Amino acid sequence: MMQLFRRRQTTPVPRPKDSRWLHELHARAANSEDVEVVADLAKVEIIDSNELGELVKIHLQLRRNDRNLVLENVPTLVREVFEMTRVDRLVNVR
Repeated sequence: MMQLFRRRQTTPVPRPKDSRWLHELHARAANSEDVEVVADLAKVEIIDSNELGELVKIHLQLRRNDRNLVLENVPTLVREVFEMTRVDRLVNVR
C-alpha cells in the first residue's frame, strides 16, 4: 500500500496586536457629530483583513449620514495595503 504524506500539525503563532485604535474610532464615529471623523494611524504598524473590513464598515456608516472618514499619518506599509485593496479610493487618506 502506498503511504500518503502526513500533514505536520502546526500551531499558529499569536502576534502581538493592539486594535484599541479601531475601537476608539468606532466610538468616535458613533458618538461624534463631526462631519469629518479623523483617525491618526501613525502608530498602526500593520493592518489585517478584519481591521480593513471594519474601516470600510465605519466609512459606509458615516457616508449614510453624510459624514466622512479621514485617515491621516498612514505608515507606508499600511498605505500599500490600502492601495492594493483600493481602499484608498474609497476612504480619504491624507
